[in-house]
Amino acid sequence: SESQEAGKRHLSAEEVYKLLLNENSDIGLATVYRVLTQFENAGILVRHDFDEGRAIYELQEGRHHDHIVCVRCGKVEEFVDPEIEKAQRQVSSRLGYEMTDHSLVLYGVCHDCREKERKRKEEEARAKAEAEKATAEVQAAFDFSAASMSPTPTKAKIKKKIQVTNPQGFMQVYQMWFMRE
Repeated sequence: SESQEAGKRHLSAEEVYKLLLNENSDIGLATVYRVLTQFENAGILVRHDFDEGRAIYELQEGRHHDHIVCVRCGKVEEFVDPEIEKAQRQVSSRLGYEMTDHSLVLYGVCHDCREKERKRKEEEARAKAEAEKATAEVQAAFDFSAASMSPTPTKAKIKKKIQVTNPQGFMQVYQMWFMRE
């Protein structure tokens, strides 16, 4: 949302452009790209290419930090971990390097996206269970004895076996299946 974008530390050119439009600015997207590039060249902003073809900018504050990026929604979070920093210095030393700088980006699926996925799967499972129950109820309505001469069940027989929640829909489906010529 707009307020979330305004509070973010990591913004794409498109997000900056949208924020400016929401403030009734008449600046163009090309100008936003030009100004962001100038800010980057001046050392005011740092550009990150976390996603394929999508640059993200953040203020150059002079403090080191690493990033973790959600591969679903693009959310970027900063972190500092002394153990990771120590391990990186040890690796560079062990390999005979004098580390001058480094950049670490972790990729994963954030809590919000995992929660959305969990809810989506629960909803799919619920809908599948309801469909299976309805199918079983309809199949039970077609449970005829061998002596029955009528292959078409009566509406009353079906209604007895299943709970009809949409009478109009029930009739349309019944007529489509059983009253065709």
